[in-house]
Amino acid sequence: MKKKCSLLFFILGIIVNMNAQKNPVHLSVYYTNKATTIKYTETDYNQRVIKGYVLAEVVDGGGCETTVTENGSKYLIERVFGSEPELFQVSKADVDIKLFEISPFPVSMIGNGLNFATSDGLKARVFKSNSNGHKYMASSYSKELGTSLSSCYVLCMECINEYDGKKNYVENPVAVKNGNILNDGIFPIVWASGLGSERSSYDKTGKLLYNQRCDFDGQNLIVAYIGSEKALYFDGKFYYLVDSSTQSTAGARNESSTAQTLDDLPISDILKLIEYEGDYGDILKNNGYKYVGEYSTAACRCAISTWCRNCTASKSGDVLQFQKGTSCIVCHCMAMGDYPTLTIEVFNINARDIIVNELRKIGFVENGGDSNQRYFSRENVDYGTDATLVKTKKGWKFSLYPVAS
Repeated sequence: MKKKCSLLFFILGIIVNMNAQKNPVHLSVYYTNKATTIKYTETDYNQRVIKGYVLAEVVDGGGCETTVTENGSKYLIERVFGSEPELFQVSKADVDIKLFEISPFPVSMIGNGLNFATSDGLKARVFKSNSNGHKYMASSYSKELGTSLSSCYVLCMECINEYDGKKNYVENPVAVKNGNILNDGIFPIVWASGLGSERSSYDKTGKLLYNQRCDFDGQNLIVAYIGSEKALYFDGKFYYLVDSSTQSTAGARNESSTAQTLDDLPISDILKLIEYEGDYGDILKNNGYKYVGEYSTAACRCAISTWCRNCTASKSGDVLQFQKGTSCIVCHCMAMGDYPTLTIEVFNINARDIIVNELRKIGFVENGGDSNQRYFSRENVDYGTDATLVKTKKGWKFSLYPVAS
């Protein structure tokens, strides 16, 4: 009897093992390994694409409506956008194929929300939403979400529209299946606010800002969690998980301050310039800043107005000489046909960290980076403001865009 029980447990162990080791789902991404030309087979049209262009994304089991077949020395690729398929071919020699194993994304990971960021500053986040008095207007699809639509999990990703170069948001409530989201990499975009994709429908705390509708066919995209990279994959990019436990100290290691001392830095008033539509001098002069002048250049088609505090600076915003106290340079940069940018440069670590803390106080959230460059963002109903912190030759510069005129 004892031997029979042992054998039974052994067999059960094999069965459990086999179930736990089901064939993983893979994502195959076809990239161009150099600048090349793709030729559309049903129209007299050729497209020149750069190195790293994503030609196709294929998930085991299908669902993304993209197929790749071999045709001699070429790949024949069919992609479906809406109801119109496009068929083109490209030389195999110009293509690299990368294979990634898709990992389950357990809800237990999300907690109060997770932030991700690409190496070039695009951000993504997964969070639990709050309808905030607004509505998810749908009946049939709501059952698939597996949770109340008044408080569902949402994936929000920033991307760049390849046609106009503008930032767009891809975001959607996500279904929970077996305790996971993004199980197979297929991500159906079927929700929209009707206000366009150039703004997020959620604030930084996950509150819904506009009614959402689910009354169109939408489109299947590939969004997958790649556990080996601790990253989300989307549109050829990896959005790496930002470790919230290290965000507040990111960039502070292996740095030393200049010989200056920190007396004070009236930065809270300076940050009011983000939304101030009057003369910057009204605020800056009252906080000890001197107007340097205006610098313009035809090459970049922009005008820069500069103020400095406890230092001397050039009209273009370069520090020339330090003086006693905390030195700081503030510039208003206006490019032709664009919104203004506010830059603030300081020259010791304490001053840098004071600005970071003040940004957090007014709603900015840090979204990744390294010791040389860090990213922050603040979102509201009207527009979002991004802040980038960059290590300069003599200090640290914050660039905030867009700001009021």
